[in-house]
Amino acid sequence: MFPRWVGYYAIGTALAMAPAAGAAVFATGPLAWNGVVSFWLRNGAFALFVIVMFVVLRNVLHRQAVEEGVARVSSTISAQTSLSAKVADNGRTPRAGKRDVWLVFWIVPAFYTAFGVIFFALARVMPPPRPDVTTDQMVHFFHAHGLTIKIGFGVLVLIVGGAGAANGIVVYHMKRMTVGSVMAYAYLGSMSIGALPGCLLVAFCFLTAVYRPGRDRQVLALLYDLGLLSYVGSLGCFTTAYFAFAVAILYDRNNIFPKWLAYVSIWQIVTEVLAVPVFVSKAGPFAWNGSIAFWMGTVIFGFWLSCVIVFLMKANERQPVDEPPLD
Repeated sequence: MFPRWVGYYAIGTALAMAPAAGAAVFATGPLAWNGVVSFWLRNGAFALFVIVMFVVLRNVLHRQAVEEGVARVSSTISAQTSLSAKVADNGRTPRAGKRDVWLVFWIVPAFYTAFGVIFFALARVMPPPRPDVTTDQMVHFFHAHGLTIKIGFGVLVLIVGGAGAANGIVVYHMKRMTVGSVMAYAYLGSMSIGALPGCLLVAFCFLTAVYRPGRDRQVLALLYDLGLLSYVGSLGCFTTAYFAFAVAILYDRNNIFPKWLAYVSIWQIVTEVLAVPVFVSKAGPFAWNGSIAFWMGTVIFGFWLSCVIVFLMKANERQPVDEPPLD
């Protein structure tokens, strides 16, 4: 469909835009948000990419129109002969790509490993700091961990697309199920929306808090509460995703995932519901750092995610090499 050089050009564009993550750390210089690298190089590379892709897409559409015109003129017999010749030339029937599936798969454990390092070791969001603290203690938290918050969440902003790859490969195998595509799209949509309040909002709240020294104390307290409430209290989106995943597994007859994984997913829903009191509790098991609202959900999520990664690997291994590509 696209020339091979377009893939290399897209990688080059991504590399040119990547240094813009430095805007989370630097207030002045070429990596600040108005700097030569973070702003001008990033936007120049993106603008050039849009222009190049416009030309490439125009050529692809023109070529497609020409090919469709030729196909309409050709008779059914000649079309079938052409297809048979193509299959004979290739020596095999069209099949699902395997290298790309494995490439995306290995992004999943790599991303979640980096996610854990960022949230546990650098940003100090896991386990969450206490909600029952004074404004002075909130301010001290940002002052004490300002540098690591900048580094950790700066990297997160750069690699957060790995969450899309993780959701994408789950959806890929869900579409191979007999249940159809609707649950796969429900899972994809719900997880995509959930990434905003459940991942990015806390990152931008904390990055904003440490970006300017001397920011008003009440503003820091607001960012502290907003970031942690959004991170632990993002419930509905993930609940919908786990529901779609569980239903798809239970109705599937291809056994892409084991049935018991559906019941683990249902337990995920239970933990989301039990986290609702974080919006009213500042201490105890239902606070955002509590044993029920946070720790129980985190342990079950860790078990669920480990199972998903293992069975994604098994699904890749069991997928027939002659399986036609998905629509």
